[in-house]
Amino acid sequence: MRTFKLVSIGVVLSLLALLTDAIVGYFLMQYMRSMKYSTAIGKVTHGEVIDKSSDDSRRYAPRFKYEYEIDGQNFIGTRYRYINESFDKAEDAAAIVKQLPVGSQVLVFYDPHAKNDSVLKRDINEQEVLILLVIIPVNVVPLAVWAALARRLRERERGRETGGLPVRRSGDEVRVQIMGYSPCTYGAIATSCAALLAAVLGGALGREAPTGWAIPCTVVLMTLAVGGYAIFHQREKQKSGIYDLIINKSTQRVKFPDCARQFKQVSLPLSAIAAVRVELHDEDCSETETRYRNVVLLKNPSQAVVICRWLSESEASQFADWLKEELGVPRHLFRRVAQQTT
Repeated sequence: MRTFKLVSIGVVLSLLALLTDAIVGYFLMQYMRSMKYSTAIGKVTHGEVIDKSSDDSRRYAPRFKYEYEIDGQNFIGTRYRYINESFDKAEDAAAIVKQLPVGSQVLVFYDPHAKNDSVLKRDINEQEVLILLVIIPVNVVPLAVWAALARRLRERERGRETGGLPVRRSGDEVRVQIMGYSPCTYGAIATSCAALLAAVLGGALGREAPTGWAIPCTVVLMTLAVGGYAIFHQREKQKSGIYDLIINKSTQRVKFPDCARQFKQVSLPLSAIAAVRVELHDEDCSETETRYRNVVLLKNPSQAVVICRWLSESEASQFADWLKEELGVPRHLFRRVAQQTT
């Protein structure tokens, strides 16, 4: 993906995440404020079910009016919850109204600094728990995009000797780290999947799902822990060298990374490699971008190992030039491969 497109996607997703965070954060702040509210005894003076249906959906919500007294001063409240609860069925909303009939006493939570700001319920229900879970991938995905952009910029700073890939030399051994996605990307994917899975399970439980502050906080921390473990695990694999192309001049062997295992042999003698070739694959091409594959050919032309792929012809060509020099084999520039080729 080109850098400009990556930046554009990052900006759009970040703005969406900021908007979502602002809305959710506002209501979370209201909930946190309500935890410190004072209490007063009030009386329900009106209760009904409001039809909030639209052309796309049918929704029903309970509405109340209640009176309460503080220090001899009367106040009227209308808020049931900070996020007014709505239901698909009118019967569910009616059940809430039935629980608080007109004339019944209720416990009113009010802001001691603004006594007319009151609410009857200050818990968090299963719908808000699902919202908290859904905003996790909304925030994590933009972070993964920016991490990918930062990685690309770091690769450019390393120089173009190997198309931006990091090279480590130790004696007669040369290592090139070839990894399709960064550990942060794996963490973002794992966190998003865990959050969506928890949201699906919560949606399946419906109103039977446990509520309260402890439950959503625990679930959010668990999903973040899944992402953290994925990052740690991927970094450990990266450090172990399974993504490294290793050329050992003393043993005259080359070891291919895990991502290049297309045949049973993982390590080969240098003498078994005939040429380095950059291939253009038709199925990876579009009007705006083209992908190239760097291929190490064996003596048997039917056997080839795809080392990695780039979006830039220059990067692919630079890596092929470097690999040719290290392996001491001829280099063939490009060969167009039919779409059926894998």
